[in-house]
Amino acid sequence: MPFVSAMFWAAMHYLCVVAWITSAVMFAIRRDQLTSELLIGSMVLSVLSWIWAFFKRRAARCPLCKGTPLLNSGALPHGRAVRLAPLNHGVSATLSLLFTQEFRCMYCGNLYDLLKPCQSSRPPVESEGDAQ
Repeated sequence: MPFVSAMFWAAMHYLCVVAWITSAVMFAIRRDQLTSELLIGSMVLSVLSWIWAFFKRRAARCPLCKGTPLLNSGALPHGRAVRLAPLNHGVSATLSLLFTQEFRCMYCGNLYDLLKPCQSSRPPVESEGDAQ
């Protein structure tokens, strides 16, 4: 499923950014060879993970409208689209997907829950008239 892959790589990118900030603080406190190598390595990993996460988030398409709800395209968002105040709709949907396993598409406004089984995998429901 593309949303699970996008969620995983976005989490990896956020962890690389945390490692980069931590190594920058370590470099400011103690300037030696090891901390400079950690700073450069975490910076390179942050850039590479951002590129990979970008392509994975772009590959995740809304099942209904076929838009890219994890990337902000600049299009007018739906009235029910959710956005955390300092962030855009795409990052807000990514964080919502990471922490609650559900997101609301910014283009069509539908709420998707990754933990809910899809309709095609459910057995058909028999009505009382069919049980005879």
